[in-house]
Amino acid sequence: MIIDFKLPPEKPIGKATIPHHNHHDHQQQPAFIPCFRWPTRGTLLVSVTLAGCLLLATILLLLSVATSALHTLHTSLLQVPNITTFLHPDNNFLLLVDDGLNGRMVEFDGRSVGLDGQNIALDGRTVGRDGRTVGLDGLTVGPDGPDSQSVGRPRWTTERLARRLPQCIIIGARKSGTRALIEFLNLHPRIRKASDEIHFFDEEQNFQRGLDWYRRKMPFSYADQITIEKSPAYFITRYVPERIRAMNATIRLVIVVKDPVTRVISDYAQTLANRIKKGKHYLSFEDTVLTPDGAVDVSYKPIRVSLYHRHLEYWLRVFPRDQLLIVDGDRLVTDPVLELERVETFLGLEHRINASHFHFNATKGFFCIRDAQNDRVDRCLSKTKGRAHPDVPSDVMAKLRDFFRPHNERFFREIGRRFDW
Repeated sequence: MIIDFKLPPEKPIGKATIPHHNHHDHQQQPAFIPCFRWPTRGTLLVSVTLAGCLLLATILLLLSVATSALHTLHTSLLQVPNITTFLHPDNNFLLLVDDGLNGRMVEFDGRSVGLDGQNIALDGRTVGRDGRTVGLDGLTVGPDGPDSQSVGRPRWTTERLARRLPQCIIIGARKSGTRALIEFLNLHPRIRKASDEIHFFDEEQNFQRGLDWYRRKMPFSYADQITIEKSPAYFITRYVPERIRAMNATIRLVIVVKDPVTRVISDYAQTLANRIKKGKHYLSFEDTVLTPDGAVDVSYKPIRVSLYHRHLEYWLRVFPRDQLLIVDGDRLVTDPVLELERVETFLGLEHRINASHFHFNATKGFFCIRDAQNDRVDRCLSKTKGRAHPDVPSDVMAKLRDFFRPHNERFFREIGRRFDW
């Protein structure tokens, strides 16, 4: 189809004229204004491009508005930025709505995963922290016999959760079994543990961040649960007791100790492994713990850490003796249940951890947590735990034992308990 555009008759517009250059005719012609001019190809391309950009900008603006509206709606309904899962102490599996320091718990369909990393099978059955199993029918069955209980069918609840400051801290001593203790205690349904060593009270940079920062490092818990943190450096840092008392004067404190000579060797073994891994130079054990004249080198930090009575004195100046519990780290390796029962009593908890929760791993040489769904699977501590100790000459061992003997006696008098050291 051909469209014929006809221009209107030319009309002079006053005296206005436009120059018209012609090599043959230099006379000026009257100016006229056309009603329409067909756009050039370049002009048309620019117009289309601008229109496309405008359309794209409009779409992006609408998407931004919609996203903002959905976020506002989500926030107004839940008042939370994150959603995760949590395990109720009586083994209901719950959906946790995380709002930072506080949260709300609602029971799900029995197929959620706890914060402690417990898994769920395809049949909808999963294992709680205390070794009992929950199915889709909401009934609890476990290996503990009389300890098994029914939790009823799933129901919705809004019981309040919060990140709470710890009511108990494992303060030391390093390389005495503090990691094993907190992992074993976490089997108890009324105990919630912080995952990492936080070093809030001993590291100035962390301490200056304040208690709100410290609280955010704690796990979510119910009001009837006990939150536990462990940082072994607290025990040997002299200004820590006052800082902890300022937070909570009634807090419970747990100190794990073991044979001081064995503890020094274990400390050395860890340092040795790290230096070998990094390709650094290292000394033999005897050259490390003894001075050139053959005396025990008290400037060696692992020796000083094993002088338990010196560190305990600073804690007893701040806290009454009944707020401190001494745990036998050597027996925690050979018979964990006995020491765990003492801790449960100290914390005012019913005894819920028993021998069925553990299996002795002959390869590692210590007890591991038994998997309640598969007796052939153990949940052991990391590979760095239970590493082999170096062979120590008998004369070096004798010097160390003679050195620590009077210090051990002072420690025994302070705690009112003796160990076979």
